[in-house]
Amino acid sequence: MSFERISKSTLIVFLMLALLAMGGWAQSQPPCTGTVSPGESIQKAIDAAQEGAVVCLVAGTWEENLKIEKSLTLRGAGREQTKIKGKEEYKPVVRIASDSEIAVRIEGFTAAEARYANGIEVGGKAKMTITTSQISGNGDGIFMLDSAQATITASQISGNEWDGIDMWDSAQATIRGSTIEGNGTPEDCREKEYTCNGILVSEKSQVKIIDSTIKNNADWGVGARLKQCGFRDDDFTGKVVFEEMKLEYISGNSTTNKQNGMGNPGNHYWNRPDIPDGQVCLP
Repeated sequence: MSFERISKSTLIVFLMLALLAMGGWAQSQPPCTGTVSPGESIQKAIDAAQEGAVVCLVAGTWEENLKIEKSLTLRGAGREQTKIKGKEEYKPVVRIASDSEIAVRIEGFTAAEARYANGIEVGGKAKMTITTSQISGNGDGIFMLDSAQATITASQISGNEWDGIDMWDSAQATIRGSTIEGNGTPEDCREKEYTCNGILVSEKSQVKIIDSTIKNNADWGVGARLKQCGFRDDDFTGKVVFEEMKLEYISGNSTTNKQNGMGNPGNHYWNRPDIPDGQVCLP
């Protein structure tokens, strides 16, 4: 068939197939309902926003500690362009919590420099989605408790002082296509009584890790609060699931060398003699 004789309907089919091959129809983002510029308060914009609002941040740097207790989207101009630093010590950069179910979406910015606190803290019945963002230079990168839920995609959690992600209670997370790297930076992490991990799961928490890189963290890449992992008590009855993960995706962890001789305990891919000690420790 010559190009000249291709019908309009055939062209449409070809275009549809091409779009599907590239990952499907592009989904347009909902429009901003409010925009915040440097020098203006993000918290004031959040407080004034209606449920379901899209609060957009232009390129720039803010020093604030944010509290979100309603469903909304907080959208930056990109993690290299929009940065929120913690202003007060011992307070997270962003705290998301509610006794009722809320859905918060965070995209396109960096949460950093929460001194002695968490980059993002999620509690209560909150559901958080975080994408194309960076969490770095905080105490814990992401701290989850209660029955909070999180979906983390295409994001980087790196260079935090203690754990990249620390999960407690019945918190649940799905991590896809993300990098958790170089967490556990202070001298405390070298002390035997401390562990600073890529991901730490405790109590009844559950996490699914999909196609993600976890490397060069101070202690375990993925660890559970169990005696066999170096903790004082056995305090984990939750679940960890790996999908679309290769052996090399979790590597180079235990940079403190505290797990030398401990192997990689548990029922998982990394419990094998040719894998260096200190990558994964689970039941």
